[in-house]
Amino acid sequence: MEQLSAQLAAPAKAERKVTVLQIAGIPVEFPFEPYPCQRDFMESVITALQQGKNALLESPTGTGKTLCLLCSTLAWRESLKPPAPDPAAAAAAALAQQAGGLMGLG
Repeated sequence: MEQLSAQLAAPAKAERKVTVLQIAGIPVEFPFEPYPCQRDFMESVITALQQGKNALLESPTGTGKTLCLLCSTLAWRESLKPPAPDPAAAAAAALAQQAGGLMGLG
């Protein structure tokens, strides 16, 4: 009974396969293998964003325009973030700064 209650309280999450595409040098996560028209759409979005230009894109109903737009735009935006600092390098720099201060160099 206790096991059943735990299962009902926390349903198992289904594992989803995510496809990572390289489009214009940017890794784009997509929830499945994209159709060629979806890949072309995302490439057009990323190219426009990289060039700082407007884009007028069209695709038939049901081809996944919204998903393509979101995945490509979020991936492009993520690529603008500076890389996360290396914790070991940050610790070494802090230690060196402290040592310099103790020696009257800082």
